[in-house]
Amino acid sequence: MTQGNLYYFFMNQEILEGVTDIDLVVNLKIREEALLAKCLGRRTCSQCGGNFNVASINIKGENGCPGISMAPLLPPEHCMSKLITRSDDTEPVVKERLRIYNELVLSSSYCYCCWSRGREPMAS
Repeated sequence: MTQGNLYYFFMNQEILEGVTDIDLVVNLKIREEALLAKCLGRRTCSQCGGNFNVASINIKGENGCPGISMAPLLPPEHCMSKLITRSDDTEPVVKERLRIYNELVLSSSYCYCCWSRGREPMAS
């Protein structure tokens, strides 16, 4: 864990502690292929600004992992021809976003686990 990540965690932890008592931290996990497909399926209507998702996810369960099924969030017919994709919603960019997110979340989860037990996490 980098010093920057430690700072990020403790800064957010202090903000949360100032607002509420934290009794539980939940880390939701989903298979990366589903996240990637949903991120790459994002669309915006260039006319009304509505957000939609054209990805239809149907991943079979395997090796003890459950299957995943997510329907697309399609626009109304009048928006269909006006859908645009963000220029940075490409597979390499989305994969890098997910890598950074995972690094921060895993670091924060580790830090919070140590902090909640009254220990300082070790920087690595």
